Amino acid sequence: MIKTFLLEIGCEEIPARMIPPAVDQLREGFRNELQLHHVPPVKVEVFATPRRLAVIIQGLPDRQPDRETQVTGPTVTSAFDASGEPTQAASGFARAQGVRVEDLVRVKRSRGEHVAVRKQIPGREIGDILASLIPGLIDSLNFAKTMRWGNGEHRFVRPVRWIVARMDSRLLEFSWAGVDSSTESRGHRRKGSRPLPIRSAGVYLKVLRRAGILPDSRERRAEIERQLTEAARQMKGIPVEDEELLETVTFLVERPLVIPGRFAKEFLDLPDEVLRTALRYHQKCFSLLDGEGKMLNGFLAVADAEADPQGTIRRGNEWVLAARLADAQFFWK
Repeated sequence: MIKTFLLEIGCEEIPARMIPPAVDQLREGFRNELQLHHVPPVKVEVFATPRRLAVIIQGLPDRQPDRETQVTGPTVTSAFDASGEPTQAASGFARAQGVRVEDLVRVKRSRGEHVAVRKQIPGREIGDILASLIPGLIDSLNFAKTMRWGNGEHRFVRPVRWIVARMDSRLLEFSWAGVDSSTESRGHRRKGSRPLPIRSAGVYLKVLRRAGILPDSRERRAEIERQLTEAARQMKGIPVEDEELLETVTFLVERPLVIPGRFAKEFLDLPDEVLRTALRYHQKCFSLLDGEGKMLNGFLAVADAEADPQGTIRRGNEWVLAARLADAQFFWK
């Protein structure tokens, strides 16, 4: 029977720049481990937001394939005397391998003929294999900076608060950094981070989307681009293209909401580079241009929310940006 595997590592908010490298490491780590454990090639998908790193592997078999292994022992001339009787070398090798001397076979090697043992190794359940290797795989992740918490035995990019591990509907039991694997994820921070039961690995993405979370970074990026275009059109402007900023904001949010804002026209007297620096580096906001390529006194912020009905997020960005631009204007003058 074909199986689906899920691992979700739930953390406090991870810095945006540290998420893409972790995604690559998780993908390659699971691919390498599956190959080492003789599991046929399968698709490994990694999903990431500021609060979670998730791995979904579909198309897994129930068990490893059975395989034969060969253990080579001493040379034939060492294993048997001139009359063909087994020597202590042959007896000791057979005993160490748990077989009879009669079970030894002869194999040709580059340095002559040796005795050997061929063993049939039954395949283990894939779920058991994954449960045993996950703690070590988490330990192996490298980050530019890490933290200690609790009793300080483990280091990770941010404190880990929950772990979900499923093979279809089966819970894969293990513990890492004092956190036991479970069947409950967590919802969006702005909605109280309520528990989200994950009844099986196959429903994980649907459960998160119903809770207002877009776990797929490609989907979040596309949604941000769509909202940027729409918000810019409403403000009669064009957003400045910025791939690096787009990548950053994609990993700053779980549910993107593009919010347009304004700043005083007097700041347009500043050079464009100064304006863009204040908007981009300090506030992670996109600048707006008019049809002639000139700066507009508007910006587009990306918030981690579903709505801003009272305009609180917009006003907050406008207030902080006004202070930033006032400082920039003072130093420029």
